[in-house]
Amino acid sequence: MINSLNNPSLYILLILTVSLGFMTSCDLEVYEPDHGRPEVSLTYPPELAVVPASGITLRAEAADSLGISHVEFFIDHDSLFADSTAPFEALWIPDSMDLKLASLHTIFAVAYDLSGNQNISSFSSVYNGWRSVYTDPDEKVIGNLGNMYIRSSTETLEFRIETFEPWGGAADSSSLHAATFIDVDQDTLTGLFHNIASPDTMPSVFLQSPPEYPLTDIGADYMILVGYEESGLYSWGGSDSTWHYMNDLNSRNIADSTSEGNFSILRASLQNPDEINFKMAIINHGFEDLWDWSPDTLFNSYSLDGRFLDSE
Repeated sequence: MINSLNNPSLYILLILTVSLGFMTSCDLEVYEPDHGRPEVSLTYPPELAVVPASGITLRAEAADSLGISHVEFFIDHDSLFADSTAPFEALWIPDSMDLKLASLHTIFAVAYDLSGNQNISSFSSVYNGWRSVYTDPDEKVIGNLGNMYIRSSTETLEFRIETFEPWGGAADSSSLHAATFIDVDQDTLTGLFHNIASPDTMPSVFLQSPPEYPLTDIGADYMILVGYEESGLYSWGGSDSTWHYMNDLNSRNIADSTSEGNFSILRASLQNPDEINFKMAIINHGFEDLWDWSPDTLFNSYSLDGRFLDSE
């Protein structure tokens, strides 16, 4: 009998034989590294949404076969927040950041799995607060129009104006008076056009001098009047060629002696159009009834996309 202890080579051979025999009789569990990237999608906000200054909750969905470690949210490539628990969310308050009004920003999410693999979602571009419509030249007088903004939710249509200089108090002789003329059917024959404007067809504040001063370059079916006279929404009565008061504004936020303000109406008041043409005028009684149109010629167009996220 050969003593394997006295023969190291035979001892090693014996161990290998036993080990191989044991391995062939058992199922082997082979570890393979996880190189698969997680799945991730940004579910809110939608593309080209208008985000309120008060903020919204960003949302994402993520999945991986071995599990998700966390999801990180980014604004313009700057990390905002990382959430390790589903549903993956992050609160974004634009008002807490130094952002320009109506500026465009990019939102995306990055998911990380338990092995450290990561994947990026698609991008969503959103506007801060408003959509910019038009910037009017500075006529170097108090109260003339500067910037115009617009936004629409599923229920409302809202406007914001900024003037280069503050206007006076809301009831004195130098106060602001603004009108927004709206064409809902893009037809100059169905609303007020400049060739039929006359002192008999306008509210007293719009008795222009000279009378042939072009009123609008559109067929204005509606007028939003804001100021010290009777603010509200008016409709153009084609048969009697005059403005008819319809209803109050849905909201009005224009303070005394300021240079900015906003107001809104209900979309249903305009028969829920998909698109409008519009232009705005400001008259300042402190400067011999100065008129300032925005734009000075032609008009602005806007599709009522309902993308303002006034509520989630």
